[in-house]
Amino acid sequence: EMDFKKAKSHISKTYDQLFSFISNPGTVDDVIDEIIEKRNLAISRIIGLKLLSKVIQDNSGYSSVITVAAKLFNNAFTHKGKKHHYLSGIEGVDPSLQKCVRKAFFGVYKFFVSKYNELILRSDVLADDSKCNMIISLAAAIIFP
Repeated sequence: EMDFKKAKSHISKTYDQLFSFISNPGTVDDVIDEIIEKRNLAISRIIGLKLLSKVIQDNSGYSSVITVAAKLFNNAFTHKGKKHHYLSGIEGVDPSLQKCVRKAFFGVYKFFVSKYNELILRSDVLADDSKCNMIISLAAAIIFP
């Protein structure tokens, strides 16, 4: 049921985008500019997620770094208090770019889930405020629509 709703939403967005291209009195240059903007957004997302992945991998032992990274990850896909899908805004770009965004996103996501599971099973976590804060930040980062 949920996958059907997501697929229907994606198809609806793609349809709306195609309809606006076809019915838009704008120029071909306007359409090209929109496609380029979406492509640039996808590339920026890939670079940002890869950089975040590198930072958290290199600093996995520092709870303050992981806490800040988890908050950054959470806020990167939140707008006006509502979480957005990691592919939001890049509908219609090259599927290989979407695949790269997906791979980069889930690389970071997998790290956070792993770190959360590691911490939640430790008995000494509640005695350490920085680890408690990290658990809260990780939980917020991995709860996704």
